[in-house]
Amino acid sequence: MSSHSNELSRRRFLKLSAVGLAAIPALSLLTQRKAYADELPMLQESDTQAQAMHYTNDATKAGDGRQANAFCHTCQLFTPVGDGTTGTCQVFPGKRVNHNGWCVAWTQKAG
Repeated sequence: MSSHSNELSRRRFLKLSAVGLAAIPALSLLTQRKAYADELPMLQESDTQAQAMHYTNDATKAGDGRQANAFCHTCQLFTPVGDGTTGTCQVFPGKRVNHNGWCVAWTQKAG
């Protein structure tokens, strides 16, 4: 192997090592985020923002305007947490919602 090839291999190794080391804190943040989401309080139907968005913990009890397949877990704004029976919603930051819930911001997941 020529000296030039060794130099390129060393450079590539150093670059890949730097990327790998940079990924460690990012992975740590991802695991902390999940634990944090598990600890968020549940959104209550009596919450002012929940009422403004006509949120209900049980979508089958929602009024007119709800499609049959419209549940939080079928919404693109929902991210499941833990066992998936609850999750976070972009509409209600800092709170968890029931996966069988619904609100007027419901938007069908793609796919």
